[in-house]
Amino acid sequence: MNLPLQPNLSPRNTFYVPVVAKFLISHGFAALWMVVSVYVSLPWLYDLADVITFPVALLIIGGIAYIPGYLNAFLVISLILDRQPPFKTEWPYEPVTILIACRNEENKIVNTLHYIKNQDYPGDIHVVLIDNGSIDRTSEEAKITAECLGLSLRIIREEVPGKFNALNTGLKEVNTRYVITLDADTLLHQSAVRYLVSRILSAPDDVCAVAGAVLVRNSRKNWLTKIQPKFRKPVISNAVYSGTAKLAVRMWRFPSSFGSSQHYVDTLSPSPMKRLRFLPC
Repeated sequence: MNLPLQPNLSPRNTFYVPVVAKFLISHGFAALWMVVSVYVSLPWLYDLADVITFPVALLIIGGIAYIPGYLNAFLVISLILDRQPPFKTEWPYEPVTILIACRNEENKIVNTLHYIKNQDYPGDIHVVLIDNGSIDRTSEEAKITAECLGLSLRIIREEVPGKFNALNTGLKEVNTRYVITLDADTLLHQSAVRYLVSRILSAPDDVCAVAGAVLVRNSRKNWLTKIQPKFRKPVISNAVYSGTAKLAVRMWRFPSSFGSSQHYVDTLSPSPMKRLRFLPC
């Protein structure tokens, strides 16, 4: 594969707004939108209060208008301000580790590893598979597939149930600064790793994670798969913290120097993904 050593990237004349500024501006506009909405709806609110009392009327209108309006206004302004900095390089070479936490995925892990092998990323890719108490042939199938593909794969076992436990165990084995966490049933686009690394290398230093776009392969199979695309973020974006969404592909940037005790913490949050915590970059 012939790769350009010095890709010819045309700079974009785009003013970049820092992530924190985007967050504050979006919330400020959303708050202003809510204030205007409340003012405009006062006659409606008072008329309804005469029938069902003011607290109940406020609760109903707030639930169907004020809060959704705030969230939508925040989303719209966030998307308008979402102008990513241009890639500094489109062909990075930094070594990357892919963590795959899996449990009873023997029917899916083979395909996942094939897609990892088919990446056009020119750097080294190391795969760490954490078997979270599987009772099928997940580990065996992964080992056979990796040997056939010539893929760098290390398999470790974590008996304590929970995806966060498996990933935290896998993090102890990471020796690279850049890490991708991947669901065992997720198939990577051929350029996914390259774009993720390019994006995080081009992001400001205070951005510690980026997330890739996720598409549902069987989105027309049944009602459950049909609604999944509605909750998927359709861009590779900067994210200081992505624990609020269930993302199948995430990339983390660790501090330039760290030890195994520095880059993972198991907290007591009820959300599995929020139990992964890293130091600032």
